[in-house]
Amino acid sequence: QTSGACGASRSAARQGGAVLLRHLGKLENLSVFEKGKQDYASEVDQQAENEIIKELRRAYPEVAILAEESGAMGGRGLQTFVIDPLDGTSNYLRGLPHFCVSIALVENGEPTDAVIFDPLRNEIFSASKGAGATLNNKKIRVADRKDLAGAMLVTGFPPRERLRLAP
Repeated sequence: QTSGACGASRSAARQGGAVLLRHLGKLENLSVFEKGKQDYASEVDQQAENEIIKELRRAYPEVAILAEESGAMGGRGLQTFVIDPLDGTSNYLRGLPHFCVSIALVENGEPTDAVIFDPLRNEIFSASKGAGATLNNKKIRVADRKDLAGAMLVTGFPPRERLRLAP
């Protein structure tokens, strides 16, 4: 069983995902800007973020928020929702079907709850500290591998971290 924060995050992620889907067929009409080298954002990022924040505020009006586009927003206590409304913006803007909405709850500097929503597949991954992880509310687990033989490894290189990858 995941926490109430995951329930609110799931609802918020779905709201943000709906915004992403609405604009997917109109990518050529989007206003896109470069935040940094190979680091883009669009009006869709902000619109999705606004919907996510509105939904989270409905359930948790006092919790702080740290959002990719809007930055830090006040709150009381030691809990913060961390939001990436369009995780995979470069893919989204190119029409590649690999992007999601990412939301986490951090308490006292430690992540306790997380939700990842893939709106194209209508798949929602969630996890709460000590409660395991789920996909569409069904428990998931990792394989019992002792080494990398037969494992699948996938990675990405975020634009802001490219300098750290130089040899």
